[in-house]
Amino acid sequence: MLKKLKNLFSYFKKNEILVIDFSNDAIKAIVVKKEGEKVVVLAKAEAHRPRTAGRALQIEDVSELLENLKKYPKRVVLVSSEVKFLSGELPISPDMKISSDKLREAVRWEAQPYLDFSVSEGLFGCQLQKNSSSVKKGFSKEINKSQKTTPVFITAISKEEYSYLKDVCKRCGLILEGIYAGETAFAYSVNCLSGTKAKRVILNFKRNSIAGALLNSGSPVVFQSAPFDAVEKLVSELAAGAEKITEVIITGSQDERVEGVINRLKRSLRFSIRQWRPQADIFGYQVKNFPRISPRFAACAGAVLQELNISHKNKLAISDRISLVKLLKLKIHILPLIAVGIVVVGILSHYLYIKSSFWQDSLSIKKLEIERNELKANMSILKGLKFEIKDSCKKRRYIKEVLPARHRALLGLFDGITGEIPGDIILDKISQDSANTFFLEGSGLSAGSITAFVGSLERLAVSREARLESINEKKADVGDANLFLYKFRIRVDLE
Repeated sequence: MLKKLKNLFSYFKKNEILVIDFSNDAIKAIVVKKEGEKVVVLAKAEAHRPRTAGRALQIEDVSELLENLKKYPKRVVLVSSEVKFLSGELPISPDMKISSDKLREAVRWEAQPYLDFSVSEGLFGCQLQKNSSSVKKGFSKEINKSQKTTPVFITAISKEEYSYLKDVCKRCGLILEGIYAGETAFAYSVNCLSGTKAKRVILNFKRNSIAGALLNSGSPVVFQSAPFDAVEKLVSELAAGAEKITEVIITGSQDERVEGVINRLKRSLRFSIRQWRPQADIFGYQVKNFPRISPRFAACAGAVLQELNISHKNKLAISDRISLVKLLKLKIHILPLIAVGIVVVGILSHYLYIKSSFWQDSLSIKKLEIERNELKANMSILKGLKFEIKDSCKKRRYIKEVLPARHRALLGLFDGITGEIPGDIILDKISQDSANTFFLEGSGLSAGSITAFVGSLERLAVSREARLESINEKKADVGDANLFLYKFRIRVDLE
């Protein structure tokens, strides 16, 4: 029973998920599994699409990826350029406790000037920052703590676009868990650096632009973007927000144009420049049965780390799902009904469990009864076979031992009769009464000869006893003479 409950609740644990990134030219997907504090890549796929594609994500794109992956979970997280990302400030103190409703209103008010849809038609996500620097409208800005403002990362997407992407996933048999912005995905792909306090700049190369972020203690604090021609200026402005930059990490697209920019950066900047390496940049990362994950998958990795709660508990994904606690707060008047429903469901489940147990027990009893009847039938057959075997043994012994002895005794009797019978005695009939008893019937001229004949039969070796059963005198016509004959009946018992 405990094992069944464990399996039931393990369904709700997010230990395996599919991530699809379509924030750039190519659509990328990875299937990951959480093992403790490690991420194991189980599969990956990539599909290149034409730049003239209409919507950001098509059903054909997802179908092609899933076909390449072959095996994947139903839960999916997306990384999309359709999600708007803003790095701003909220007019609240960092130490101030604020309700979720007030925080949501403050986030909407801050993001409204930069959206192409009304706040009532959008879905939002936010993450409050404790860092002292942020970027708003593309320029660095120091935050004065005395102004009682808090840096915040805001993500937003229209409900219409979210519904479209959700429908695309549903048509492909997937369940959409949430959507990340490209910035909040790639920036967090280098945020588990074993507690190091080194400052790094991470660059994400897109089709026509470059997005950059300043990482302080493994977390992004400054975001900025620029065209390809201004990459040196972008890195310099990001580096200006920190005392010392140790290195620049490259993620995103990998083509000849990107290689040219990287070579130009190496010649003009004093920083160490390298490509994103998951084994080095993400503490606890493992690749299982797959080749090296390229920098193009950095955004997927960043979404994974947030979604599986490995790096940040407060993730920046946007979702239209309502948490159970929030739903209960909205529907607090139905809590008694829910409690009663839970009790009823518990009682009904217990009743069904007991009934199922009784049903299984009754089936077991019926099965045992059938087996018992079959066993009884087999026992009866076995008993009959034993009787037949015993009878066959008796018959075999009779044929092998008793019958030959009786044959010998009978032959001895016949031999004695022919040898000992007097001349005045005529035998009329010899009959067998039992196995060892014979009767001799005949007639004689005198009683003495009959008596002598009985004595000679009793002295035979095969004879146990011989006695005269009856004798009668009878007149008989023999030719012209009238004689008196004695009719007799002798019993002979053989050995």
